[in-house]
Amino acid sequence: MYKLRIKHQKTGELRFLSHLDLARAFERGFRRADLPLSFSRGFSPRPKISFGPPLPVGVSSESEYIDLVLSECPPLSQIASSLRSAFPEDLCCGEIRYIPLKTSSLMSAVTIASYHITLSFSPMLTSAEIQHYIDLVLSKKQVVLPTKNGEKLYQIDKIVKRLDLDNLEEDVGEFSFVGLLGSAGGVRPDTLISKVFSFEEKPCQIKYWQIHRTGLYQEENGKLIRP
Repeated sequence: MYKLRIKHQKTGELRFLSHLDLARAFERGFRRADLPLSFSRGFSPRPKISFGPPLPVGVSSESEYIDLVLSECPPLSQIASSLRSAFPEDLCCGEIRYIPLKTSSLMSAVTIASYHITLSFSPMLTSAEIQHYIDLVLSKKQVVLPTKNGEKLYQIDKIVKRLDLDNLEEDVGEFSFVGLLGSAGGVRPDTLISKVFSFEEKPCQIKYWQIHRTGLYQEENGKLIRP
């Protein structure tokens, strides 16, 4: 048996695929690529495919990962060629490599993600004002943030590695965010940024134009490492 790790993107209209639909699309694609998939045993055998942390519907990404177990070990160049013909551009498979069979699952190893967020807001603010409110939120030890089931108290230094204003043009801002994944006890980047813009002195209306995941990481000895 051989374990293969594939990095892929999820962009364009396909960013609206649910995680279940994405799983089905990849299973069909791997079959079209004629990969020598290894199957589970039992009454209803399934290919041994495992995914990284789910991407929220509507969020695009250039850095998602899938592990699959093969019964044979074709050359990586052959696999890459087969994948290119089996998947659309919006689910393009990039880096592929063999990894040890006993490598930790993506779901257990990956806990940190980075994002690029583009949004507009009204009324207009200066970069100094936005930075002030970012600093205000990040300086708090704890903050209450909304969840699917209501609200929850979070420790800021546990869930946020970095939140920066990268660019500001009139009422459109671009932000970068690095933090703990929701599956690891963190929050979505838009949840935290909405908190930044919820200050009482000057209520602000915001609209998210793009939330794009730029990386997934596992943390080892304080360093972020790509899986």
